[in-house]
Amino acid sequence: MKWCWAALMLTACRSNSGIPGSDVVGTFAMTAEPTGKQCDLSDVPAVAFDFVATLSRNPATEQSWLTLRGYARDASWDGQYLYSDASARRTFADCSGCDTDLAESMQVALLSESQAAAVNGQCPDNPLTGGVPGENEALGILKPAHRPGAEALLACGEMNTVIHSANLCPKCEGCFVQYRLKGTRQ
Repeated sequence: MKWCWAALMLTACRSNSGIPGSDVVGTFAMTAEPTGKQCDLSDVPAVAFDFVATLSRNPATEQSWLTLRGYARDASWDGQYLYSDASARRTFADCSGCDTDLAESMQVALLSESQAAAVNGQCPDNPLTGGVPGENEALGILKPAHRPGAEALLACGEMNTVIHSANLCPKCEGCFVQYRLKGTRQ
């Protein structure tokens, strides 16, 4: 059974329409696959899970949001890369009596239709550090935009989660799980 303990628990304000902003860049069916775990808490299993994420923005103000399960949280998007950090109070069975927060950081490269075709529809090994094909109009490779061949179709990146304890509970403090993210446009 897949269990989502991070992305679906860390949310900011709920918007009335569910999706803030005037421009929806895309909604993606995401899979988070664990790649590293330094955590021995019973309710923090490092298993793959699926979730849906929507990137939206307000082009007039350059404000962006990442919406998970109807909750929007602040994000930044430069036209290729999405960054979003959030933190929330969370209780863990192995940390009873401790004040704990779960911090989550997501970094995702959004690939356009033409960029995705250039990598055969697969996430490159290093999507955040040079693996995404650069824009080259002569070759028909375009960055994500609302135009033919450039709609964002593929999302590739990583998510890092870490537990912090205000009273420095040894078993909880610094517990982290890292995930590789891959998503396709719905």
